[in-house]
Amino acid sequence: MTVVSADSRNTVSETRSRSTLAAVDATKDFGGVRALKSVSIAVAEGEICGLIGPNGSGKTTLLNCLTGFIHPTTGTVTLDGEDITHRHPAQIARRRVARTFQNIRLFDRLTVLQNIEVNALAAGGLRRDASLSTARQLAEEFGLQGLLESYAADLSYGDRRRVEIARCLGSAPRFLLLDEPTAGMNADETAALGELIQQIRRQRNCGVLLVDHDLELITLHCDSITVLNEGSRIAQGDSAAIQSNQAVVTAYIGESLEQAMGERHSRPNPNPRPMEDT
Repeated sequence: MTVVSADSRNTVSETRSRSTLAAVDATKDFGGVRALKSVSIAVAEGEICGLIGPNGSGKTTLLNCLTGFIHPTTGTVTLDGEDITHRHPAQIARRRVARTFQNIRLFDRLTVLQNIEVNALAAGGLRRDASLSTARQLAEEFGLQGLLESYAADLSYGDRRRVEIARCLGSAPRFLLLDEPTAGMNADETAALGELIQQIRRQRNCGVLLVDHDLELITLHCDSITVLNEGSRIAQGDSAAIQSNQAVVTAYIGESLEQAMGERHSRPNPNPRPMEDT
């Protein structure tokens, strides 16, 4: 039996009145390594939640638990209150939960239009005429209409990211989980992506869980922020609360938040396409 802490109940109950994707006291062990330590988080439809923490803090592991790619050792994952802890990723995707990955996963030998359409057909369950129309609409919305017949392998890094997110929306998701979408992007591309995330929320009432190291993006666009360190949740709250939390400054930032945000775009990224975090 899973024991649910009062802190965990508070995390989920705040969003219970809305459709919610949640992890409650999720712990994940890999052999002798405990990657997650009783972590709770909840994302409601129409909400943008940020998830931050240093490399190896468990952010991607938590996303993998929420989407069925791995199962927590203990704890539960719920969708609208239903236990989906041990569901297959495809089953969760059909429940309109979509995600991206740190390393972009497109079909390089398919065109932009085909990449977007394939998810509308598979996870979205649309007929061919409807899926093609949906794909064209999404391509236009993401500024990709001039690249419809281009192969994914020939696209720039920023365009590949936009195709990946557009493809996710082909299934009309209620929840969209983005794993470091700005990695390798410059300041202008990052700002444009932030506006795009807001647009997704406004037009689709989609709940977004945004994992990123760009603190300016997170604080500017997220309604709430959860901070992980060494597999544990060390803070949760709005941007003002996180900026003033000394545990966050010590464990994750190592300097003032203002300095961290200012330096993010003032120096080149030495590793524009990082390996996937855990």
